[in-house]
Amino acid sequence: MKVLMVGERPKRDVDNGLENHIKNLLDNLQNTEDVDILFSSFLKSEIPWEKRTSLSFKISFDIPVRYLLSLSAFTRKFRPDILHVHGCSVSPYTYFQIFSPFDFKRVLTVHGITSQEAKGGNYGELPRMMSFLYELLEKYAYRRADRIIVLNNGKKKWISERHGKRIGDKTVVINNGVNMDTIAEISAIEGLREKQRSEIGVPNDSFVIFLAKGFVHCNGQEYLIRAMPDLVRSREDIKLVLAGDGPTMKPMKKLSEELGVASSIRFLGTIPNTEVLKQVFASDVMVLPSTRHGGVEEGFSIFLLESMAMGKPVVVTRVGGSLECIVDGQNGLLIPEEDSGAIVSSILRLHDDSELRERLGRRARTDVIERWTWQKNAESVHREYLKLISQDGSRTAT
Repeated sequence: MKVLMVGERPKRDVDNGLENHIKNLLDNLQNTEDVDILFSSFLKSEIPWEKRTSLSFKISFDIPVRYLLSLSAFTRKFRPDILHVHGCSVSPYTYFQIFSPFDFKRVLTVHGITSQEAKGGNYGELPRMMSFLYELLEKYAYRRADRIIVLNNGKKKWISERHGKRIGDKTVVINNGVNMDTIAEISAIEGLREKQRSEIGVPNDSFVIFLAKGFVHCNGQEYLIRAMPDLVRSREDIKLVLAGDGPTMKPMKKLSEELGVASSIRFLGTIPNTEVLKQVFASDVMVLPSTRHGGVEEGFSIFLLESMAMGKPVVVTRVGGSLECIVDGQNGLLIPEEDSGAIVSSILRLHDDSELRERLGRRARTDVIERWTWQKNAESVHREYLKLISQDGSRTAT
């Protein structure tokens, strides 16, 4: 079967979850004998068109006209059986899925629900008309899709309730995964713990808490920073390391200064995924303090899965997809959202109990290997391709 996949092009040094997902899915699908797959992105495409002309609408509607026209011309030649779109439910790639006239099967992997994120403030203050357009385009994207893939059961439930049973019935849950080969390579680097700590100015004998997420309200960095005064008063060796960037980063730096804990926190900014993995290896505990800010919930965090695959103990709020992979007290600790006190008590518990850290981390790693690898993700996606192709043997329109 021929598959044309479109989405954000992964850089050599992947630095976000969407790129990580696409890169690993492509790597694994390309090893499948019956799949001829070609990937395209309007940012920088493997198909030979480099420049793009954009028709820009107010706020964030950006339509790469030249790219979409070139993609249409190429599609007539490639004649894919399946178009697989990655991104938010409204993006330049879904415009092609919605409006293209070709007779291929359409698969949409939803990494974020645009209308939810817009209402949650991730795009700033939007005019009412813009929010309406988001919802309208989202509705047609779901209607045009033959299969919708979401990362957790909560997203499937939301789509079903919002858009009806017909849309819900063609929505499937396929979780993110982990590349265990990469985990093994990082873990085998000699002296990595000491080197990594030295590079960011953290003493070797520190107890390091780590979080790598974009700085937006729903990722909850505020509650982790607010926990730091009590943590450092109780255990002087505790340090917090935060990777990522975004609109709340400057306010969080200011908050750390106001609370008098700036010297105990390292802000690394955006770093490649390989550096995230190195920092996970060099840290003691990972915390994912996600919230339901504005209705936006955690999907199925790759950072969480990679931390578990490294055998690290994790502290996670009871939000979104995290509830589908963490069993409290077995492979991690679950806490209420927006609760800095709960973060403090969980971190202190792990700080003082090395046997608990080891037990949680060991079980977490086992669970990831058994359930959440990119190979398993690709196998699930491949099965959905086969189901769609078997329905009517569709071909591209000429």
